[in-house]
Amino acid sequence: LVLTIMNGGDLKFHIHNMGSTPGFPESRARFYAAEITLGLEHLHSLRIAYRDLKPENILIDDQGHVRISDLGLAVEIEPNCTLKGRVGTAGYMAPEVVRGERYSFSPDWFGLGCIVYEMIMGQPPFRKRRERVKREEVDRRVCEDAEEYNFKFSETSKDFCKLVSQLL
Repeated sequence: LVLTIMNGGDLKFHIHNMGSTPGFPESRARFYAAEITLGLEHLHSLRIAYRDLKPENILIDDQGHVRISDLGLAVEIEPNCTLKGRVGTAGYMAPEVVRGERYSFSPDWFGLGCIVYEMIMGQPPFRKRRERVKREEVDRRVCEDAEEYNFKFSETSKDFCKLVSQLL
């Protein structure tokens, strides 16, 4: 097994430590979102559901390009089949996963929406940065609460985040 060295660290580090305030300009978030989308499209073309998309699992190389890492929860989905099971990270798991419903690739797109939100806002959508909250409360927020958007979000970014959260 040969892996590419990813000297840039992970996306979470960049979101929270590489500027005067957490988060990125929308143009940078859009660039990373596009590259993550290409990675997900490739995995899905191979019928692989990633199932744990979060900033810590996105690595950045020394040229500023990203790679999806840690495929420990990834699984191949047979044609015409779906999955069931609670896997992933609280706050990034899609509502259908939290509720114990069947799913295929939609949780990956929900995770991408969470990452885009965090890249722009500087905090995850369902928990404030460094907030201590039980997993059950995060799950409730994922299933019941609407995301809050501030001035950092253009209408296009808001629409994108809302769209991927509805791809259930």
